[in-house]
Amino acid sequence: MRTPRRCDEALNSFRALSDLSLLEGGMFRNLLVVLLTSAGCSRPQVDSIQAISAGPYHTCALGAGGVVTCWGNDSQGQSTVPETFVDVVAVSAGDVHTCAVNVVGDVACWGNDDEGQSSVPSSLAEASTVSAGLYHTCAADGEGAVTCWGYDSFGQSSVPDLVAGAVTVSTGGYHTCSLGAAGDVRCWGADYDGQSTVPDLHARAVAVSAGESHTCAADSAGLVVCWGNDDEGQSAVPAPLTGVVAVSAGWSHTCALDAAGEVRCWGDDSFGQSAVPESLADVVDVSVGAYHTCALDSVGDVTCWGDDRLGQSTIPESLAGG
Repeated sequence: MRTPRRCDEALNSFRALSDLSLLEGGMFRNLLVVLLTSAGCSRPQVDSIQAISAGPYHTCALGAGGVVTCWGNDSQGQSTVPETFVDVVAVSAGDVHTCAVNVVGDVACWGNDDEGQSSVPSSLAEASTVSAGLYHTCAADGEGAVTCWGYDSFGQSSVPDLVAGAVTVSTGGYHTCSLGAAGDVRCWGADYDGQSTVPDLHARAVAVSAGESHTCAADSAGLVVCWGNDDEGQSAVPAPLTGVVAVSAGWSHTCALDAAGEVRCWGDDSFGQSAVPESLADVVDVSVGAYHTCALDSVGDVTCWGDDRLGQSTIPESLAGG
């Protein structure tokens, strides 16, 4: 049984960490789970599946052994994981391509390559994170440098000179955003809906997510700010919404994860993608696609809901039950 006061204390400890923005995805989740577990707020840390990434119409999961499994749309080979690329530490599902980083920082992409989004630059080395967007891809290395490739008609793959010290990068439809070690957010590329015009966040950001034409960030105070397209309410953050540690922006809906492991979604719900299952609890990762949403809980179980026309919300038997 959760003890609200102890959970609040654990959350406050999590927020107080001066170097929170330096944590990468896996470390970020692990620290959160450890703090909440010690306070009696969560079950033990993930045992099998380590991360989840929902593309518009396919989904990928990263296993503890560095093995990637993808399901859903495979029309361009985006769900067919290369057998030779192993020891993966991060994966990102784009529209019709997928990319991953292995333990030594190599990046591999597969699926559609019409715009060069799957052709990893030979100069890229020791990547720490990768993000696959609609038709472009970006990666950040251990030194905080960002490299992008693929479609660039809106400048989404042309990294501004001012972008430095990035700890993570997020690719949207036709724009890209980075999160710096100091909690600064920078976006570039398409701005026709204001998705690349970063507002005053008031506090340093700890997470950023670029959607199809909107962007959201979670700050160190546990609040979420979204900007850009709001035609389906995807940028209208519901109130009250506090204690947020992660956020994921999709095509026309958005989901946030709080420190108690609860998920809240808003925006388009035409396929039930914003209707969080009542049984979902102790979540450590959430990822939003076009019309579906997936979450990973602390024992390694994956739950997806919303659009399943291409099987993107049907968990493979090999992953069912964690």
